[in-house]
Amino acid sequence: MKISLYVHDFFLEIGHSRSLIEIVRNFPADEIESVDIVAFTCGDLSKIFPQLSGKVKFTQVPFNFLYPMMLKIIFYQVATFLHALFRTQKDDILLGVGVASLSANTINLQFVHNHYYPFYFRFIKKSFFSTLYKRIFFSYLNFCENYLYKKSKVKIVALSNFTKEFCQEKFKLSNSQIKTIYSGINIEEFNLEKYSREQYLVSLQNDYPELKNIDHKKPIHLFVGAFERKGLPFVFKSLKNVENPQLIIIGKPESNLNLNFPKDINISYIKFTTEIKRFYTIADSFIFPTIYEPFGLVLIEAAAMGLDIYTTAKNVGASELLGNIDNIFIFDDFMSVTIDNPRILSYEEKIKSIESRREVLNKYSWNKSGSEFYEFIKNR
Repeated sequence: MKISLYVHDFFLEIGHSRSLIEIVRNFPADEIESVDIVAFTCGDLSKIFPQLSGKVKFTQVPFNFLYPMMLKIIFYQVATFLHALFRTQKDDILLGVGVASLSANTINLQFVHNHYYPFYFRFIKKSFFSTLYKRIFFSYLNFCENYLYKKSKVKIVALSNFTKEFCQEKFKLSNSQIKTIYSGINIEEFNLEKYSREQYLVSLQNDYPELKNIDHKKPIHLFVGAFERKGLPFVFKSLKNVENPQLIIIGKPESNLNLNFPKDINISYIKFTTEIKRFYTIADSFIFPTIYEPFGLVLIEAAAMGLDIYTTAKNVGASELLGNIDNIFIFDDFMSVTIDNPRILSYEEKIKSIESRREVLNKYSWNKSGSEFYEFIKNR
């Protein structure tokens, strides 16, 4: 099998490419003849695909600096069209993330713009010109989806059943064209080490001075992600009846969009970290009232670390896996998330939750996801 991977940026630290990397890592290596990564930027391939030594290469797409994003996307689509035309053969697997490339014949579907855009314009307010640009941008992405996903020979892997069902109705896809394959989790990466809560927080505060106001004697709430789509305003709402709440925020807003933090919540804000496990370790609850989330790896990670989880059922893929688990509270929608009795979790309480949850989470390994993906696409 010869594979071309079409994704704008290819790094383990980026969510959408991390998922693609884990999937391909778990394809049978002896069945893969070559992998060509076509991207603007790429990480160290010897670390990304150590099992494919000598079989993988990076084809760089120029002009990574293009702006705005719509222009950059169109340029990338043209570049991958030329790559597919001149550098691939009929039977090659051209595996793209969403509509990154309109030449892909296999789609790792991590987001559906046709599904999300009504929520965006209802709940995310921007200036007139920003709104106009976003409407043009969404119209273009919707057009791309309508073109690519309706191709008769395309194969699509969705991350959740709700995404699959929407696509089948919207794009008239048969069961042979689309399949739900949940993302996996590397359980061994999210093991909880024995720790003293006070000492652990001090260590974290030394590395992240933004946390200096966090008190280990009070429940610590955590939010991770893009502010608007992941529902940060509804996190604030969920904490309004909590006495003296403290919240760690990791993420960023959309460009050119300001969001004021409420003064009645003790907030520590960190724009970016590669040490998310440390924050799961110190936190007691993970609040994620997302507006639209085809899967949501952070939910699975937080669950694997034993945190109390507050999220929603509607349009959240990971919720399809986490129902009926103790101390995972799933609300109907993002506006109804409430936190009535926050608690401090001891190490022993987290371990107890972890042990019970792993009976469910162990069923969703990257090895399983990669094997199912490979079986679905190998015979075109």
